[in-house]
Amino acid sequence: LIDFVDMKDKQNQERVIDTFKKEMEKDKAHTRIVGMTGLGFLEMTRKKSRYGVSEFFTDECKHCHGRGRTINLFALACEVKRKLSNSGYAENKYLVCEGHPEFLQYLQNDENNLNYIRKRTHKKIRLVADNDMPVGEYNIYTSD
Repeated sequence: LIDFVDMKDKQNQERVIDTFKKEMEKDKAHTRIVGMTGLGFLEMTRKKSRYGVSEFFTDECKHCHGRGRTINLFALACEVKRKLSNSGYAENKYLVCEGHPEFLQYLQNDENNLNYIRKRTHKKIRLVADNDMPVGEYNIYTSD
């Protein structure tokens, strides 16, 4: 909704609408210009062409048949890698991440980032699988 309340001249309103239509043809997203409302608003719709942030970092919940959303493995892995990197100050030899096997497999597939964390922290990384943990939960700690 675009406010052209002070634009009273119908010819100017038509020129604005025509210009918008012409420019919106360049947009990849489907756009529909409805026109000027009685209050002087330019009404238009534009189809969302990309995922929003919440769709990028979450998945539909498998347990509630999509009524809710849960953090996805990508976002969870980003969080864990950040926490592992920040845990390197401890004196212990190992950084340990305990979690569900499905998540740990996802994390292990990102060997480049794990190697970066190893080099940055001068620690070894140990991934410990726990089938009883939900996929979206984990524990990070250090050990010798």
